[in-house]
Amino acid sequence: MIIKYKIVKTVPAEHQILVRFYSDTMPESSLVSAWMPDGVTPKAYRTDFLLTLPVPVPADLDAYIVRHCPVGWFDLQEKIADPNVDTSMGAIQVGVEKTVT
Repeated sequence: MIIKYKIVKTVPAEHQILVRFYSDTMPESSLVSAWMPDGVTPKAYRTDFLLTLPVPVPADLDAYIVRHCPVGWFDLQEKIADPNVDTSMGAIQVGVEKTVT
């Protein structure tokens, strides 16, 4: 799998960039999570990340962005799509309260 990214928006007032990650096996079109009211134009993508940049902007911005890439998420999606991988969730107890200590 080859993961790619592009900066899709800047938010200068907050010193942020919106970065969209996608891959050769999961193109942008497969990652749309919300649509504009017209039902045709994408509004949001599952892999859009709003990154707040340090001041000044890192000299190696690419390396900074890559450090924030959700590689584990892409790996998981690949496993979920593989019919040879057991993705059963039978052991999960829905609605059972647990204590965090």
